[in-house]
Amino acid sequence: MHEALEDALDRLAVLCGLSVPDRGPRDLRLAVRRLASRIPPVRENAAGTLVSRPHQAKPILQTTARFSHNKRQAVAACIALYDIDKPTATLLMQQLAVNHQLHEAAYRTLMRTAIQHVVGGDHYIHEAREALKWLERKPENFKAISLFTHALDVLMLLNETADVDLCRAAMFVRYVGGENLSLIRSEATGESGVRTEHICQVRLAAGIWLSRRCRPNIALSVMLEALQHPNPAVQLTAIYGLRHLNDDRAISPLTALALQSSCAVRKDAEALAHRLANRPPDEFMLLRSSHVNDISSKNLMCLHIPADHHVLSGGSDGYSDHKRPSPIREATLKK
Repeated sequence: MHEALEDALDRLAVLCGLSVPDRGPRDLRLAVRRLASRIPPVRENAAGTLVSRPHQAKPILQTTARFSHNKRQAVAACIALYDIDKPTATLLMQQLAVNHQLHEAAYRTLMRTAIQHVVGGDHYIHEAREALKWLERKPENFKAISLFTHALDVLMLLNETADVDLCRAAMFVRYVGGENLSLIRSEATGESGVRTEHICQVRLAAGIWLSRRCRPNIALSVMLEALQHPNPAVQLTAIYGLRHLNDDRAISPLTALALQSSCAVRKDAEALAHRLANRPPDEFMLLRSSHVNDISSKNLMCLHIPADHHVLSGGSDGYSDHKRPSPIREATLKK
């Protein structure tokens, strides 16, 4: 019906003296529209029809992938085109991957399948490495920053395991002296509302990928290494990476950083240390973790009590009927 209406309108346009584009055979246009069907046999039959007539199907698939308002249909057209013209399909898929709307939940599974089939994750690893080399020479290059962050967005969409060497290099990428820490905070929390191309986005993207797609021990090691960096901008990025990692083994290093009076990010470190120390336990974590250094050995087997929980009777650690102080406060009291 849809294709018949298009043909009728085209004939009317010709009668009115208007130029009409060549839309291709009606049955192939119907097959392209059915590529977006949610019924697998319908999609498979449509793809088979198109592949069997590659010369006629190719221009229709290219037009659909470039201009279709139906994003699901555009992505499906790229997948079908890949069996006919791999280079063109790869280029079109890379262009579609730039559209952040296609990374949303409604399209995530389709996009993951399409990018893995047509482009592959290795392309984006290579793209991120090249962008990083570019940034080592010129850290203010907006195009390189955009390429790197886009590559990592796609790699996280694909659920690719974090490349530790790449992330470490990005965390310590050449920095510009006197970076605005307030800008980094607003970018990390999303409070700015406006996306700006800044070198901090490279570090933040690497930290997020590392915290979400890497073994916790390895991710923690890289984060703590960045936490000891002399540049406050790198330290602040590491703090936000540790926030995503949500591992309370970072409490002691954060506490040590917060106690340095000359540290520009001491308040950020203190806030995260307090948050990690007082997070409520989940159903698998009924005991205090044994690697927190500021808990005495006799109290290691005591039940963990969140910060906002009032103790009804005196506890063995001396805190009763009030909230537990932050790790920074406890460390100061011990001194």
